[in-house]
Amino acid sequence: AGVVAAGGAAAAAAAREWARDGPETEALKTGKVELAEALGLVDEVRLQSRKELRALQAQVEAAHLENEALRRSGEAYVAPQGSIVKSFRRLFCVAAGKADPFPNAEDAVI
Repeated sequence: AGVVAAGGAAAAAAAREWARDGPETEALKTGKVELAEALGLVDEVRLQSRKELRALQAQVEAAHLENEALRRSGEAYVAPQGSIVKSFRRLFCVAAGKADPFPNAEDAVI
């Protein structure tokens, strides 16, 4: 076991021959640790973003399905006589408590 430890220490020393023991080596170690921490945070943010993206995609898909179901159900609004102006007139009249100027507009076919 002592021979392996001595060989491992010699290999570690040989690998570090280019750096002197001291502040430079410590700064390098600190930098590597900070880089590893930063990369870990980046990975966490990417994972969270992927989860949020999947949730948003599921919501979009649900909205598309709901939209298709509503389109197929035949409950689409048709503006009276095909005019947005007349639709607003109807809205304001009914909101003001007056009689509906287009009482059978819902019976119109798209």
